[in-house]
Amino acid sequence: MAALEKKPAETTRHLTVWRLRFKKGVNSASRVILEPMSERLADAELFFAGVVVFGIVLELAIAFAHPSYETRLARFGPIVADALIALGLVFEILTSSRLRIIEGELRSRLEVRLRQAYQWAAEANVRADKAEGRLDDAERDLDSAWRTAHSAQEQADSAEARLRDAESALDSLWREAEAAREKAAWDADWNKGRE
Repeated sequence: MAALEKKPAETTRHLTVWRLRFKKGVNSASRVILEPMSERLADAELFFAGVVVFGIVLELAIAFAHPSYETRLARFGPIVADALIALGLVFEILTSSRLRIIEGELRSRLEVRLRQAYQWAAEANVRADKAEGRLDDAERDLDSAWRTAHSAQEQADSAEARLRDAESALDSLWREAEAAREKAAWDADWNKGRE
């Protein structure tokens, strides 16, 4: 747990550019440390490429000047130029390999985050598909309920119309019965008056 709570300055002190076991330190370093180190290594790589170019230019300048063999320039100039070229190449290769390790680590971390983002997106799509399926089911249920309610309303309207028809028929039968009673009473009165 204490290793996770290290401050960036403490980790930077242990992760120097020229450390022999560089890869192990890169794996445990944070992105905050690796990104600036990557920029410094890229700058160092350009610097050492410049040293190589300077050594080649110095070698060519000595060759074109063609000093006499007894001078110090003729004796030590090519050695210095060759040493600059060799050291520039060695350090350029070292910085390039270190830079490749850091860039590879940053790229692998990015790929992990990208894979995780794709996984989260896929899970979100699955949840969205399930929610869409539930929404379709709810729409079908709502449509079925609406049809049932509409059918029930039609049945209620039909029953109400039949009830009105039955009421009017009952009303008409009531009138006929009243008329028949009145006629029967009138006929009974008439027949009594005749007797």
